[in-house]
Amino acid sequence: MKNFYILLFCLLVANSTIAQWTWQYPLPQGNTLKSVHFPDASTGYAVGDDGTIIKTTDGGTNWTVLSSGISSGLNSVYFTDVSAGYAVGSIILKTIDAGATWTEISPGTNVNLNSVYFTNADTGYAVGSDTSGGVIIKTIDGGTTWSLLPGVTTYSLRSVFFVDFNTGYTVGSNGKILKTIDGGTNWTSLPSGISNDLRSVHFPHPDTGYAVGGFDGTIIKTIDGGTNWTVISSGIPQMYLYAVYFTNANTGYASGNYGRIIKTTDGGITWTPLSTGSNNGLAFNYFYSVYFTNEYIGFTVGSHGTIIKTTDAGITWNEMSSGTTYALRSVCFASPGTGYAVGGIGSGEGLIVKTTDGGTTWVPGTCNTASWLSSICCTDVNTCFAVDNSGTIIKTINGGTTWNSLAGGTTSWLHSVYFSDPNTGYVVGDNGIIIKTIDGGITWNTLLIDSTLLLRSVYFTDAYTGFVVGRGDNLGVIIKTIDGGATWTSISAGTTDLINSVYFPDANTGYAVGANIILKTIDAGATWTILFNGPIGSPSFASVYFTDVEYGVVVGIQYPGYGIIWETEDGGTTWTTQVVGRRPLHSVYFTNSDTAHIVGDFGTILKTTNGGSIVGLFNRPLKLNSLVMYPNPTSDIITIETMTRGQLSILSLCGQVLLKQAIFDAKTQIDISHLAVGIYIVRAMTEGMVQVGKVVKE
Repeated sequence: MKNFYILLFCLLVANSTIAQWTWQYPLPQGNTLKSVHFPDASTGYAVGDDGTIIKTTDGGTNWTVLSSGISSGLNSVYFTDVSAGYAVGSIILKTIDAGATWTEISPGTNVNLNSVYFTNADTGYAVGSDTSGGVIIKTIDGGTTWSLLPGVTTYSLRSVFFVDFNTGYTVGSNGKILKTIDGGTNWTSLPSGISNDLRSVHFPHPDTGYAVGGFDGTIIKTIDGGTNWTVISSGIPQMYLYAVYFTNANTGYASGNYGRIIKTTDGGITWTPLSTGSNNGLAFNYFYSVYFTNEYIGFTVGSHGTIIKTTDAGITWNEMSSGTTYALRSVCFASPGTGYAVGGIGSGEGLIVKTTDGGTTWVPGTCNTASWLSSICCTDVNTCFAVDNSGTIIKTINGGTTWNSLAGGTTSWLHSVYFSDPNTGYVVGDNGIIIKTIDGGITWNTLLIDSTLLLRSVYFTDAYTGFVVGRGDNLGVIIKTIDGGATWTSISAGTTDLINSVYFPDANTGYAVGANIILKTIDAGATWTILFNGPIGSPSFASVYFTDVEYGVVVGIQYPGYGIIWETEDGGTTWTTQVVGRRPLHSVYFTNSDTAHIVGDFGTILKTTNGGSIVGLFNRPLKLNSLVMYPNPTSDIITIETMTRGQLSILSLCGQVLLKQAIFDAKTQIDISHLAVGIYIVRAMTEGMVQVGKVVKE
């Protein structure tokens, strides 16, 4: 038993030092932020999707990502002082050490909490909903225990605010407003006069308050403590408001969809749109929370980790977060230091960002295309080619300063570009289009056109041998050339799924991935073996890259919209899996065996400098002896129950990995009959945590 706990300590150390993927952009992180709160002028916290908690100690200039220990969303944060605070979602988190550690607290009922507010250090309220409707819970012991306040409403509650110790308001769906004057013991329904969803409530004065929501910028106001409410026009059509905050009796702010903030200086009679800027996609962000530390300094947070700050009462706003929030579809490095990523802006314009310091910083460039860019390939640090969804091919010879359109001779959606040498390149796309250049893109020749084919990826293992993958006639397509594209031979893929990406680490060994499928060949593409073939709803893989025949990474999307990273160290026999928030991933590229980048939606750029791993990106907690395993002891088969996909490993007491097996179902069986009699460690690495237990082999 002593050895068992020594090993657990070693596993903890290993999990903190093993190779990992880290955020490059957006910074400080890319998950949507739902709430921001400052207990003083310097110290602030924001929370959001996937258990995100970030903190500033310098008035919002710099933010640090904190470890929440959870992967579920957080909707609201409130601090009673700089050290003690709460964050709520499907659970309640509390810290007493300024966010260094967080403790999970049961809300006492199965609810999703949308808002939390404390009237003093001990007394607090949280509102939300369960299966029956709106829920209000209360604590009087600093969050240690929470009591459900009975019989509130059938409508979901979105926001709670107290004007003093006893008097508070909560608002929610269908224009619902409730008020208490006895510290939550009793709640009275107030007539709002509307049926729209109310998202936020704020009272700058005991009698004067505002509530906002949607649609068309719903704003209502009371001047008699909620007895009567007046509907006010925001003046902004189709504006959905998520938050309202007043700095004094007359001056207030409301934030909403499409990166919009409005302001009033006359107690809500009129509202003026504020300019928040359009850099990095702010115009397409949703701002979910607004908070001011004084009448001049305020913050708004929202989609994809956006943080903006004003120091002049909203006249100007500056970004505290950095990095594009638009989609990135392809990444390529011309050298260890110089790389490019391409994608598109919501309006349809192409997007290119470039790094010259190995991915530490990325700078947007201009690309001379009005369509989304699908793929990029560089032949040196100055020369790159990119293709878009309208048949355009663009080229730079000066490191991206300028890009020129090339005459590819097609209007088909182009999905992939690959150059086997500085002059010889191939482009593939819809309608079975394959075109080739032998003069660095000056002229292009059509090698194939077939309207039944959708071609997604091209890769050459040498000057003459290449592969193209896609789909046609409800079958996965793999075609091969051995004469530089003059002729193409169809190879059975053994799947009906669309194949999105193909890569060969050597002449004989190749991998192809697509919708619910991973394939492998060891005979130069003559035959392909299915490594993974999941049902509808399984991961859809967008890109594959192997540094050698054994180690590789595939990236893509897992329903309902989560980015995924799958990693193998044994040529695809087993995989470790990782979920990366609500951001589909589209492309992975290695500059050497240790350094790689991944790009995806909402400007996501991830990097590893030591090989990449399932562990690290979210600092998942290690839960000891938490695995359900049976029978235990066993002489042969052991069944392990887990909640999500991932990887199981059997280790010796000295930490040696003896067996690995992917987790695809809630129950996974492993045969340990060939192991010697003794005690072994079972480690499950899944999207939410690392679990460790022990099994006795008889």
